[in-house]
Amino acid sequence: ISELSEHFIYFNDDTYLSKPVTPNDFFEKGLPKYTAIAKPLDNYGTFSFFQHQLFSNLGIINKIFDMHECIERNPDKWFSYRYGKDYKYNLLTYKDSYLSGMHFTHLACPYRKSTFIKVWSKIPERMEWSCKHKFRDPLDLMHQIFQIWEICEGSFSPVEKFYYGAAPIGINDSALEAIRNEKYRCVCLNDNDYITDEKFEILQKKCLDILGEKFSKKSIFEK
Repeated sequence: ISELSEHFIYFNDDTYLSKPVTPNDFFEKGLPKYTAIAKPLDNYGTFSFFQHQLFSNLGIINKIFDMHECIERNPDKWFSYRYGKDYKYNLLTYKDSYLSGMHFTHLACPYRKSTFIKVWSKIPERMEWSCKHKFRDPLDLMHQIFQIWEICEGSFSPVEKFYYGAAPIGINDSALEAIRNEKYRCVCLNDNDYITDEKFEILQKKCLDILGEKFSKKSIFEK
């Protein structure tokens, strides 16, 4: 995208900003703000495209980067006090020299266009292959590979685990109150299997009322 800025933010279509933000909320001295917690990939015995695709991403990362060296170059970023006790996962990664997972939230994610270009130049065939699928494939690469790449190169500014939000996945009362009270920078609102149709209709009305109250003016894209 030729018009895309060097610094931009990726949003899923179910992610909302719940309070005013500035560029500094997402970037510091030109570097994206990330949480580098190498938590191992979970396996709950259920099929998940996200889990499979993340596993595919990790394979590419481990082929290119030695995690022992990555952490050794930027210990202050991998063992930041902001991670609390979760730094233990990074100790194991440092010992084993490979990445078995990474902490992510289904929220806004800052990126640099130059990183996309760099990664694409390193693995062009794999990137092209992923782009040609109309539907998700377990072996597809996903946008998190650019985030992991930045973290491995040390090109990021460390932030707390829930810096962008607690990611209350699903339309529920706590998520709606988080929007109303501006508790987080971002909130994810989507449907899930745990909400009945009747409950969803009630929450949907609440959601529309709260969003209409907070964002009463239409954006230029809606006019």
